[in-house]
Amino acid sequence: MLKQLRCLTMLLLFTVGSVYSQVYKTVQNYSAADCGDCLLTRLGQVYTYTQGEIPADILPLDGKERTIFFAGRISIPFAVSDAKSSYQIKVTYLSDSKDRKVKALADTEVLNSSVALPYGKTLTVTYDIPAAVYRDGAFTFDLLALSGANVPVSRLEILSTGSKPLVYKDVLAEKIRSISFKPERLSPVPAKVENVQSPVLSLNGIWDFKYKTQAGKIQVPGEWEMQGYHVDSAQHASYTTSFELPQDWKGKKIKLRFDGVSSHCEVLLNGKLIGTHEGGFVIFEMDASTAVKAGKNKIEVKVASLTVSDKLGCVSQYAAHTVGGILRKVTLTALPELNIGEVYPQVTFDKNYEHADLHIDYQVYNESKLPADAALKFILLDREDKELRVNGNSIEKQNIRPNTNLKGILSVRVDHPEKWDTEHPYLYTLITRLMSKGKVIQENRQKLGFRQIDIRGNQFFVNNKAIKLHGANRHDVSTLSGRSISAALNKKDAELFRNANCNYIRTSHYPPAEEFLAACDSLGMFVEAEAAITWVEHHASPIWKEWNYLNPDFIPHFLRANFENIRGNRNHPSIIIWSIANESRWSPLWDKVNTEVKKYDPLRPTAFHDQTYGGFNNAGSKADIRNIHYPGLGGPEQTDKFTDRPVLFGEYCHVQTYNRLEEVTDPYVRADWGRMLHQMYDKMYTHQACLGGAIWAGIDDIFHKPDSTIVGYGPWGAVLDGWRREKPEFISVRKSYAPLIITNLKEAKPKNGILLLQLENRYNFANLKEGQFNYIVDGVSRSAVADIPARSSGDLELQVADDAKVVRITFTDPRGFVTQEEQLNFSDRQVLIPVEPAIAVKLKKSGDQLILSRGTQKYSFDKNTGLVTGDKILGGIALMVVPMNGDDGGAPHIAGNNYQRNIKPLLYQPEGNWKASSVSASKDKESVNVKVEGSYNYLKGVFNYKFLADGTIEIAYDFKVTDTVKINPRQWGLAFELPSDFQHLNYSSKGYWSVYPENDIARTSGDIHAVPVHQKYVEAALKVPAGPWSADANDLGSRDFRSTKANIYHAGLSNDKGDGLRVYSDGTQSARSWIDGNKTRFLLAELNGGGSDGFFASYYSKERRPLKMGSELKGKIKLKLEAAKQTN
Repeated sequence: MLKQLRCLTMLLLFTVGSVYSQVYKTVQNYSAADCGDCLLTRLGQVYTYTQGEIPADILPLDGKERTIFFAGRISIPFAVSDAKSSYQIKVTYLSDSKDRKVKALADTEVLNSSVALPYGKTLTVTYDIPAAVYRDGAFTFDLLALSGANVPVSRLEILSTGSKPLVYKDVLAEKIRSISFKPERLSPVPAKVENVQSPVLSLNGIWDFKYKTQAGKIQVPGEWEMQGYHVDSAQHASYTTSFELPQDWKGKKIKLRFDGVSSHCEVLLNGKLIGTHEGGFVIFEMDASTAVKAGKNKIEVKVASLTVSDKLGCVSQYAAHTVGGILRKVTLTALPELNIGEVYPQVTFDKNYEHADLHIDYQVYNESKLPADAALKFILLDREDKELRVNGNSIEKQNIRPNTNLKGILSVRVDHPEKWDTEHPYLYTLITRLMSKGKVIQENRQKLGFRQIDIRGNQFFVNNKAIKLHGANRHDVSTLSGRSISAALNKKDAELFRNANCNYIRTSHYPPAEEFLAACDSLGMFVEAEAAITWVEHHASPIWKEWNYLNPDFIPHFLRANFENIRGNRNHPSIIIWSIANESRWSPLWDKVNTEVKKYDPLRPTAFHDQTYGGFNNAGSKADIRNIHYPGLGGPEQTDKFTDRPVLFGEYCHVQTYNRLEEVTDPYVRADWGRMLHQMYDKMYTHQACLGGAIWAGIDDIFHKPDSTIVGYGPWGAVLDGWRREKPEFISVRKSYAPLIITNLKEAKPKNGILLLQLENRYNFANLKEGQFNYIVDGVSRSAVADIPARSSGDLELQVADDAKVVRITFTDPRGFVTQEEQLNFSDRQVLIPVEPAIAVKLKKSGDQLILSRGTQKYSFDKNTGLVTGDKILGGIALMVVPMNGDDGGAPHIAGNNYQRNIKPLLYQPEGNWKASSVSASKDKESVNVKVEGSYNYLKGVFNYKFLADGTIEIAYDFKVTDTVKINPRQWGLAFELPSDFQHLNYSSKGYWSVYPENDIARTSGDIHAVPVHQKYVEAALKVPAGPWSADANDLGSRDFRSTKANIYHAGLSNDKGDGLRVYSDGTQSARSWIDGNKTRFLLAELNGGGSDGFFASYYSKERRPLKMGSELKGKIKLKLEAAKQTN
């Protein structure tokens, strides 16, 4: 027994000694602050927390720990060269929130199921790596975000009992090289087929729909959810319809073409599966030839949404409802067995850009069982349908074996073609005729524009002209039908954007419909066509907490989304950029995609929407065009440092959206947005490397579901609302993007019968003389010609008499629409206060009252309160501070924001707890003066009332902040509390622009009635509005009534009897009125600032005036009471 104990003791001592001999030492050390281009930067994004996120009193500003790298999932594959050693991985976390929890794994072995990260303090966790996981010489270390935005790592150390480090195992490169993807065939739609009356049959219309117990009719195209159906995630719903096969289609090859199905479908014809497809918003076809039969045929399309392509595109997440169904048109086409499989014309000009080589990439398929002879002829028609003489425009007869194809490229010279550009959208018609046995068996027709794209250094050239892009992002959106919109609406959108002087549309965040592109081709719009991939490894998409963005299995999905976009849309000259993804993190996967896309279409450049500078989402994109989103006013200067590629502001000047309560309270914040857009684009225009940009966004993204639920991101349209009404931002977009700028607009005056205008031509291609310059002088119409080439400046003399009062200028674009309007007023618009007979103002003191009288008018001041008693107008005067408010309504959201039904206007109140400390009065021969001193909660100061003999009342105020407050005011001034029947507003103001639409809330004069309407939700669900945008109303009144009128000359509120008051100013003060229950409020603001949306904060930063101890609120207003105001 004793011997056994000795043996056991020796064993224990040996074991303990062995344990203590396992000394770990650091073999690798990665700090995010010093990493540079190291392992960490390949796996996550580097970021340094600001003081606002982690205050300096918690963590010093110069602390290296503040710099982290982050990702939703950090996945590091390691190769282990010394499997006998033991390993630890020590991770130092730093979080700017309390909600982050992290799970750690080595392969599938859970190292720690959940670690909660503290706020503002580093937490270091050491993970022991089990030897079993690297027995085969490799393992993957994973950190997953269980909750919170992502995994934030400040430092990562690898410790080992040996001396050899773990080696990052780049398994991606080999896998990526092995992946390929070939797009399926997409047949061009035929115009004519031999012996067939009509080779195209539309299947649009009413189909039958079934999912579980739900069954009924459904409109195709259309979304199922916007028609009252619900389908569970990734479950298939059934669409069925039938058609009669035309008799003359017998023996033809039948192609079933879908222009967009979201997001996965299986197609059966007469019970036979003819194909499947994954991916929405792209055109694809299936061969129905073997399943079709004479007479009646039945098609069933089984559609599932929320599949992998929906998630990669964040399609349903983005729309805040399930985007499922057959979204775009469905067509059957009949082709001969020997048929045209592809016609892709490409254009290159000679060095002088006078003559063009037209390279026609063609394919002819023989889908018969016998060999066939085929010949091709290509005919080019001009705009008047006259044929151009083109030599060598035929492919002579060639024999094609069964089930094979003939393909090649035919190059022909076209002399002096009319070029296609946005200001001269000249389109030819290319006719392709397929002949066999001496007969034309198929004819196709397509539009063709001659244009060439080149990137040289940091400039983008179209037809050898450097261009600037000025446009907007556009979603497919209809308030009532969701992401499925009609052909007519597609065309209307293009027209409306063009009328807003946009020359460019980014199709966020998926390919557009064919009808939209056709409209852009003919109207003259540049298009950046984006693949349906968004937010890959971006905090806005929570799926990347589960998925690894470096997984090469995603490459086929990325390639499919891009190739099908290109395959379906590349014949449109309007498309000048392929966007391969939105707001995603660059990786070797995207390097592969970018390379393959450029092989597929070498004549158009690529864009990848990340951040080309700064620490966020900047991982070294190699796309042809650099990109930045939301650069701020300093962005244009930042582009100067880039000489290799142009820089595109893919999203900029985000419209006021997420300050939802503020926006529904005072719609003026939308109009004021335009000031900053104007400043921003003026700067963008002058910096060479800045290619231009797309405002976020073009159209409101709001959907009214059949159950009256209102969802979507909200009213972020800078041009249109969902009903396609012009919004207040429209005029600012139109003016900021105008091709004709009068640079001396404010200074120009006629002299010796001549009005000299200094003009800047911002067209990319057109001379101003190609347009029509008209002007009206005091009602007399005249015209002039401005011979100023594109992208240059010059003078224009107009015949205008020296005593002229008004000159109205209109410039019409060469394409036929008005692109610029200006008005020059040579007389002073400031309104003089009406002169009334002087009636002496009397002052009488009676007990606690100071009584003032002017004829029949009487006012009593209470000496204890300093308030006017017994008067319905002057009795409710108080100071009001309107704080900035970025509240989004607290609604459930999808990526931070969602437009829901609980958004209500803010009912701002005057400052409270008023206490008068002194009330005194004095009289001179001009007036009676009342001085009221006192204080509010955090303000102390004085009101000085002056009652003049002509009936004018002046009220001056001067208050200072006496306490520490956290208030950043958007407005402050003097507020009147008036009877509720004061609902008629009349005003005149100094506009930011010289011309406004007649219903614009910022127009320079108006006569408006409040017409308040109680809304159950943020807007009337499912109700098509009858009037303009400005007429929509809530409890506060119409948008027109309740919006601030900036820089007034006068503004008056009255009731139907004529009782009222009118305030007079010099164009520096602002007025705002709104209904507040049983009263009307009228604010005369000395400070009037822009909206509080966080996306736009930097633009307004220099204008903000946050209150601090000693801040002064000072102003003076002049007013007159109108009609019978006395209420004694």
